[in-house]
Amino acid sequence: MTEEMNRNLTPDEFEEFISQPDTHLLDIREGYEYAESHLENSKLVPTSNFWAHFDQLKLNKDDRIAIYCHTGSRSGYILNNLLEAGYTNVVHLARGIVDWYGQGKKIVK
Repeated sequence: MTEEMNRNLTPDEFEEFISQPDTHLLDIREGYEYAESHLENSKLVPTSNFWAHFDQLKLNKDDRIAIYCHTGSRSGYILNNLLEAGYTNVVHLARGIVDWYGQGKKIVK
C-alpha cells in the first residue's frame, strides 16, 4: 500500500513543491484579488469560472499542480474537485496567501 500524499501544505512545504520543474502554480482567487497581490509565476484561474479557465491549460492528469487562494478554503474545495476529476499530483496552500505572506514569503504586488 502506498503512502497517501500530503495535499494540505504549509508555506514552507508549498514553496518546496512549487520550486520543482514543470509545476503549474494556479491562483484561484478572483481577478481583483490577483491584481492586489499574487505569487510569482502564478496563473489566474478564478474559482467563479474555474473549469472554463482550467480546461484551457490542457493539463494532464498527472501534471504537478499547486493551487492557492486567500485563506485556503476555496483552494481546498477546488483541490477536492480536481482529485474527483482524476488529477493525481495536486496540492494546495492550506491557509492561503495570507499565511504565505504572514510567514514572510515573497509576493508580487
